[in-house]
Amino acid sequence: MNKVKEKTEPPPKTVKDKNAAKIEKEFKALLNNLLQLQDVYNRLNELEEEIHILSKQTQIEEQKYNSKQTQYENNLIPLNKVETEIKNIEAEVIDIQAKIELCEDTKKKIKTIKEFKAINKEIDFLNQQSAIKENQVLSKKDEATFRKNKLEKINENLQEIKQVFTEKKAEFDQLLDERKEDIKKWKSEKSRVEAHIEERWLAIFSRIYQNKNDLAIVSAAKSTAEENLVCQGCYTLLPRQVEIELKCNMEISYCPFCSRMLYHEDILE
Repeated sequence: MNKVKEKTEPPPKTVKDKNAAKIEKEFKALLNNLLQLQDVYNRLNELEEEIHILSKQTQIEEQKYNSKQTQYENNLIPLNKVETEIKNIEAEVIDIQAKIELCEDTKKKIKTIKEFKAINKEIDFLNQQSAIKENQVLSKKDEATFRKNKLEKINENLQEIKQVFTEKKAEFDQLLDERKEDIKKWKSEKSRVEAHIEERWLAIFSRIYQNKNDLAIVSAAKSTAEENLVCQGCYTLLPRQVEIELKCNMEISYCPFCSRMLYHEDILE
């Protein structure tokens, strides 16, 4: 007869085993929390970067609009000036013509040749002055026409730029409105995750994240070409000693090249 094999009970866990299990559990919890926090940081960065890019584009369009508006105003000043000069000269011409008419009326009452010659001389002088002023008016009107045409072209360009700026500003305002709730949600999630992480780890994580501006904690994984582990942050082959630490220790290690926090790729399986 075949003897029935007795089932062997696993040996009871020692204090050392229990401590190791506790350390592993705490380490995995810390790792998961740090990775969650990194995802939150990345999402907030994406939202803020999206807003920043559109804000920058809006500022550029606003600068273009303000610059063109200043150009328009600077060209409007000489046009207003020349139009004022035209009105003043035309008023002078009217005044001269009134004087000529007065002289003509006076000439009808003159009885001596001497007075007749004098009044004719005055009328000739006034006619010369009137002709000079009328030529000035024509010249100023040509200048005014040139400046008006130039101003119209500037204004056409100004309106086009204004339209682009207005649309970009509306797009930016809409984006801000749409992203407001998203940012609020992710900031709330950030606070929730941070509440589960010790201050010292938060400080280290934040410092590295700010320095790298993308990833503070990455896995160490084997590449297809190398046997040794490779940092997934800077993609540099890790020294053998770091690989041993990652395999043997249930704690965060650091890449000696990029200073990012490291964990072994198998730890989360």
